[in-house]
Amino acid sequence: MGDREPQDDDQQGTRPHAVGWNALSYMLSGLLLGVGVGWLLSRWLGTDLMMLVGLLGGMSLSMYVIWVRYVREH
Repeated sequence: MGDREPQDDDQQGTRPHAVGWNALSYMLSGLLLGVGVGWLLSRWLGTDLMMLVGLLGGMSLSMYVIWVRYVREH
């Protein structure tokens, strides 16, 4: 009874649906953080281009974090 091997999901302490919610939260937080930083830089520099750069940078960084956390582990 006590020597049962835990499954992969039990070893990490996450449920399968929690992985999807975590990935979604990483994407949304990267988007909001990138747009926020881009907006601040746009106001400081007086250009609208930095908001787009922040958006793309935030999304890229969040996709990298998801890749490192979930894809590279396996």
